[in-house]
Amino acid sequence: MDDNQAEIVRLFRDLGAKVIDTSAVGKGMTDLVVQYRDPWKGRLETYLVEIKDGSKPPSRRALTSAQVKFHAEFQCYIVESEKCVIDLLGIYEP
Repeated sequence: MDDNQAEIVRLFRDLGAKVIDTSAVGKGMTDLVVQYRDPWKGRLETYLVEIKDGSKPPSRRALTSAQVKFHAEFQCYIVESEKCVIDLLGIYEP
């Protein structure tokens, strides 16, 4: 588990998303499955989310070979910070 995972999960949930922790699945599976209904568009979106700790050097944030293979097969999103969560969900502050 990445050091920032609890914080990222909490933010997704605070913003109204449903989150399932899939980090123990292995085989390159992403850390989270996130489902969010955009209140403006009404559309339900599902995201496969890989968490990386943005405070660590790039070498410590690299995908494993299993993750690279998984990301090649499925559309996945890398989240490193609260800003990444906001951007992924398309939430814009006025």
